[in-house]
Amino acid sequence: MLEGRWTTVTESEFDHERRGLDAIRTKLPDSGPWRAWSNFTFTANTGHVREVDLLVVAPGGVHMVELKDWHGGVTSENGTWVQATPGGHRVPHQNPLHLVTKKARELAGLLRQNGANAYVSASVCFTDSSLRVRLPPNDQNGVYTVDELVEMLRRPPHNERWRITEPDARAVKKALDQVGIRRSDAEYKVGPYLLDRTSLDTGPTWADYRARHTELPETVRVRVYLRERGSDDSIRQSVDNAARREADVLGRFRHPGVVQLKQYHPSGHSAGPALIFDYHPKTLRLDQYLAQYGDKLDILGRVALVRQLAETMRSAHSSHIHHRALAARSVHVIPRGRDRAVRTLGEDAAWLAPRLQISDWQIALQRSDGAQARGAQRFAPTTLSAIHLSDDADPYLAPELTALRPDPISLDVYGLGVLTYLLATGTAPAASQAEMLSRLEAGEGLRPSALVDGLSEDIDELVQAATAYRPERRLATVDEFLEMLECVEDALTTPATGPADADTAEAQDARRTRWRPSRATCWPDAGRCAAAWAPAPPAAPSSCATSRPTRRRAAPAPSPCSRWPSPTAAPNCCPARPR
Repeated sequence: MLEGRWTTVTESEFDHERRGLDAIRTKLPDSGPWRAWSNFTFTANTGHVREVDLLVVAPGGVHMVELKDWHGGVTSENGTWVQATPGGHRVPHQNPLHLVTKKARELAGLLRQNGANAYVSASVCFTDSSLRVRLPPNDQNGVYTVDELVEMLRRPPHNERWRITEPDARAVKKALDQVGIRRSDAEYKVGPYLLDRTSLDTGPTWADYRARHTELPETVRVRVYLRERGSDDSIRQSVDNAARREADVLGRFRHPGVVQLKQYHPSGHSAGPALIFDYHPKTLRLDQYLAQYGDKLDILGRVALVRQLAETMRSAHSSHIHHRALAARSVHVIPRGRDRAVRTLGEDAAWLAPRLQISDWQIALQRSDGAQARGAQRFAPTTLSAIHLSDDADPYLAPELTALRPDPISLDVYGLGVLTYLLATGTAPAASQAEMLSRLEAGEGLRPSALVDGLSEDIDELVQAATAYRPERRLATVDEFLEMLECVEDALTTPATGPADADTAEAQDARRTRWRPSRATCWPDAGRCAAAWAPAPPAAPSSCATSRPTRRRAAPAPSPCSRWPSPTAAPNCCPARPR
């Protein structure tokens, strides 16, 4: 295809991308209705600046193509694509089809608004033909090599009514001109920082970019909040409030376990407010970290990461700040450069004892000091707040998040519980919140040991105590979560005791004053029975798998369920407790 029909909006700065585009271009016809545009951006109605590698108009339709110059092999693990490089490294990627599909829909909407009624399909093209693609069948739809892509583009439409003619192609070209697909440096600048052309991450109402200072050797992360074009005033106000809420919370709460806010620009970008954060170039999200390094982590290392998160949330709660939406994507993992002896760590060691930082505070709740009893709140979240959460956070969110005035402490305890499940198993608790709710309502609590052979039941007890379906059944505070976590740590680190150690072990147990379950009591809301907790006698059992802190609510009166020998033996046998 020659110039005129092929439009290079911007020359690629990457050799591999130019080679991939040239390989496709040489195989496309230079006749009507064929046309193509490479390397351009457009601004969606949501305010997101979207980058497109290639858009092709063919007789069979309009196609958006994302180019990937990956080498080695690619597989899928729990929905995450993992690239195994020739050098032996594992690099996790979010499924690129998800984002390119979203971009294709957004562009199709803009084309229709400007007179071109065209459906835009989405494809991913691997430019290295030697890449070993071992994706499951459902992930291979829309994935091609260069030759396979060209073959797909040449196919006739499935329905002749959707055939693209030369007048249709001219209408698409005119609509693209009206949409505006030229690059604009103004859209890639916030204060003295120049944003990368491709975003690090995106959400429904925001986008994160890596950015470099124009004069200083400084790299930061910039979050731009996006006021959707054409949206009503309430949604635009909610976007502004989310940005102010996150800036206010992070400006007041400084902690090593929380992302560090540098600056807040209420009018820093044409699309909306901007927040500027410190940024480590190797930062991974928690789910990405587990996909890449999880097979090198032992259970003690995983539990240590749970403790980091819980201690950060305890500090937040002591400052009357509640995150409310903890999820894998809201935890950043940063390799530790030095150990406590100030020795420089190697690559693997740095990742096996990383620092965790909690991000995404846009729907956090902050109560004013001394006014908790009166419910005073700063920048209080509203019913619209959930629109600022990404879809992939959905499986981690507490069932009552969108209810009227949910308990923020209980929301965070639930979040710690599901993140403990993720860290223990390497797997998300469910594919969606709907799936998670159906499991809880059916009495199928989260049990990490069901996925990981040999995992201590103490961890099951902790996860279930934190993620009970009804908030009043959960651990009441993060302090209680940490006390129960300490029991898990003790069980994992205490060696097996022999006869010679019996007296010592018994003395240790007496000092700990452990707790134990006194009987089985039905939890009808979760469709199962669970342990009700009461103080142990002076000679407490040596295992802390069933430990529970003293501040926990008193056990309810005996019920007919108490005759059942196990929690699963008597589902739905008791009336609901009064709230």
